[in-house]
Amino acid sequence: YLTEVFNSFGKEIPSLTILNSGCGMSEISENIYTTFGIKSITNIDYSVNAIRYMYQRTRNYPEMNWIVMNSKEMKFEKETFDVIIDKCLSDSIYCGDHPLTEIAFYYKEVYRVLKRGGIFLMVSYGEPKARMENLEKPYMLFDIKMIKLEENIKEENGHVLSKTNYVYICKKDPNQEFDEVLY
Repeated sequence: YLTEVFNSFGKEIPSLTILNSGCGMSEISENIYTTFGIKSITNIDYSVNAIRYMYQRTRNYPEMNWIVMNSKEMKFEKETFDVIIDKCLSDSIYCGDHPLTEIAFYYKEVYRVLKRGGIFLMVSYGEPKARMENLEKPYMLFDIKMIKLEENIKEENGHVLSKTNYVYICKKDPNQEFDEVLY
């Protein structure tokens, strides 16, 4: 789905700006860098250890940025990124102490730093009802496409484990400017 998302901008893919929010120790940024030639990739995570480890691991990708930052209080200017990737960060927030409040803060920040016409790409294990309810708030004008991915994994003991993921491709309204008053 990354190819579809990146091609939807109608400009040279390497010129896109990417934010990997809650990057952890995932290889997705490295894969984007090598597969698509996108160099402007900013990775943030609340964990100092994850950022330190990833910074060391990706020394061969000097254009990539690794920043310790809370995704619910991003220090970026508004409308900074073309694409924001959330690979299960939302799922982690939903498991916290005050999930509805925390997810609202996070999505507000995503919407603020996403350029008009930009795409918030979220991968989630959670059931879609809560995700859709929070993505469809009236102050966030997203055109949302949800894709259900199902996979059967055969374990060594012969059991089959069914695994379902959901991909949300959320395109920000190209005509709506972020307005702090909305919150």
